[in-house]
Amino acid sequence: MQSSSSSFSSYLPRTVIRGLAVIGGAFILAACGGGGGGDGDSSGGGSGNGNLVVNAGANATVTEGVTYSLSAQVSGGDGTYTYNWSASPSLTITHEDTSASAASFVAPLVNSATEYTLTVSVNDQSGNTASDFTVITVAPVNIAPEASIDVPAWEGLPANTFPGGVEIIFDGTGSSDTDSSTSDGEIADYVWSQTSGTNVITGVETNLSTLTITTPIANESQELTFQLEVTDSEGATDVDTVTISVQSETETLPVVDAGFSQGVFSGEVVILDGEASTSIPSALPLTYSWERSNNVTSNNGANTGVAARPVDDNDALSTFAIAPSVSTATVVAYTLTVTDANNNSVEVTWSTKITQPS
Repeated sequence: MQSSSSSFSSYLPRTVIRGLAVIGGAFILAACGGGGGGDGDSSGGGSGNGNLVVNAGANATVTEGVTYSLSAQVSGGDGTYTYNWSASPSLTITHEDTSASAASFVAPLVNSATEYTLTVSVNDQSGNTASDFTVITVAPVNIAPEASIDVPAWEGLPANTFPGGVEIIFDGTGSSDTDSSTSDGEIADYVWSQTSGTNVITGVETNLSTLTITTPIANESQELTFQLEVTDSEGATDVDTVTISVQSETETLPVVDAGFSQGVFSGEVVILDGEASTSIPSALPLTYSWERSNNVTSNNGANTGVAARPVDDNDALSTFAIAPSVSTATVVAYTLTVTDANNNSVEVTWSTKITQPS
């Protein structure tokens, strides 16, 4: 029993030690992954060479109109990559070689700072995919608008000189904004003001692209100065000014139109239909006088009556004459003279061609 016991007791430690050795070996194999097989990939498929990671680059701020370069950094995968860039909001991205990360875009024109999310997606030949994005803020570079006042011309007077009591329209539509988001360079706001001279804009609309005024009537000539301030859609402003001269009431001439030219035969009626007006109340009344050129003689040899007179009623604004007898085609001039109460006179002449009936 003792030997048997001794024999068993000597046997037990050796058995336990061997068993522990077998179990320990099994744990070592399990910790080593089973002893074979592929590494796997980030998408759970294929036989890639590890996880694919992409970095689209740091966020940045650029100014409108600038060409910005994009570039991504990639690691992992099988080393052969295809890149695709996209933007939200949409941008036109230049990416000529999709096997390289380099791409670019031109920052669009914006009215305020605008964020664009640029996303790069990458895949390799083993089917691994990854993506990342960067935020590019496009800031506006505002070019100030240009204000411009167009001043109409008054016939017979120097530039920017006008009679008293007449309507003038200043035109600001020539103002422009070179970096406007619209093709016609639209101006956002117009503001007119008067900076000197007799006030003529009280009660006048001053927030339109044009300004309509009536020049003052005064004993002395005057100068009036007006300013136009324009504002673009981004808040930048510019101003233009103009100074006009306004004639005194005694300098302001009547406005006269003698009618239209005609062609008649000898003995026919020539219509003399003039128009005349004045913007100065104190210059009324107006008086009129018609004359015929002296390159023809009295009509048809008549000594009395209408045919003998160059003009039937020569002190009327609207009257008539009988075309004189001519042997060949002759141009005859008729002149209307209008005189106001300030002794200002205006002459207007027109011509008519008179021919002998065949």
